[in-house]
Amino acid sequence: LDVDRLRAATEQTLEAEKAAAVACVDARKILMTKMKEGKSVEAPSYQAEVQRIQSKLNSMSQEISKQRKFAIQGEKLWRAKLVVRETESSMTDAEKEVEKAEILTTPLGDERPSDDHVREMDAAVQ
Repeated sequence: LDVDRLRAATEQTLEAEKAAAVACVDARKILMTKMKEGKSVEAPSYQAEVQRIQSKLNSMSQEISKQRKFAIQGEKLWRAKLVVRETESSMTDAEKEVEKAEILTTPLGDERPSDDHVREMDAAVQ
């Protein structure tokens, strides 16, 4: 997956999860208010309906929590991929420097290198 697409999807998922969690909290507050009104004691069917809604809210909260964990895993993944991309770039630069040092320090047969060439080799290795 492309890091940018993964990042965008993760951010959108986390925003949606946050909105859904807020909606669940609001719904739970409304439900608690309805339960305190006293109708639940008087009407058994009302109490059964409140319990059914409360059960659904619990299920939704669990699902939201699960989706949040997936989104956080996605966030960790795109961050890791970004680090890998940056490290690969650094490694490519380092490999070029090593190749340059190898070329400069490779002896050319029996000839003796000049003092300037020795300084260049020394600078390339450092």
